[in-house]
Amino acid sequence: MACFGDNVHEAYRLALESAGFNLPARGAKVLVSIAKSDSDMTLDRRYEFVESMRTLQELGFVLYGTPGTTDYYTKLGIQIEAVSKPDDAAEVAAGGGVGGLLRPSGPSEGDLAKAVQAAGAATASSSRRNCIDMIKNDEFGLVINVPEGSRRPLDTVSNGYLIRRTTVDFGVALLTNVKTARMYVEAEARHREALAAGPLAPPKTMGEFYKQGIEF
Repeated sequence: MACFGDNVHEAYRLALESAGFNLPARGAKVLVSIAKSDSDMTLDRRYEFVESMRTLQELGFVLYGTPGTTDYYTKLGIQIEAVSKPDDAAEVAAGGGVGGLLRPSGPSEGDLAKAVQAAGAATASSSRRNCIDMIKNDEFGLVINVPEGSRRPLDTVSNGYLIRRTTVDFGVALLTNVKTARMYVEAEARHREALAAGPLAPPKTMGEFYKQGIEF
């Protein structure tokens, strides 16, 4: 979906809305789960998203994260609460963890349903809430889940896959790429600044943009 705007951030935010992306409300809970990438910090996707995490916090969003992501950002002074990953609840039912669900031709629908149900089960042994339960209960306004990439075998059901699958199934806004997530955060910050400055300008036609000398 392509949209026009006075700047790239306005256009991007309008494009998200036009595509049916449910933008999170002020003060909404945001789940962040970013897989660890390269050992070089400058190439780490978690490192790339640090400033965006700080901006989300400044904008009033309540941040939650899976254990590894939470540990990483907590050390950098960002307020984020840990929730358990799907396999924390599914380990027994899935036979050695969600990552243990293997099939020669890939996971079946039955495997996926079994893993999701087990992942959402309450775990008396842990004080952390399970992220799958929270997604199903519509507690998150946005889920940012950046997958591991191609290192995991294709026939394995990963924690990230279960998070993304449940997020989509329950109609929660989902971002799966660090760069698009950063763009959203920047766009939201610019939008809040514009609202604080006064009423937003009315929508413009394509012809009006042409008159402004904007090139397409």
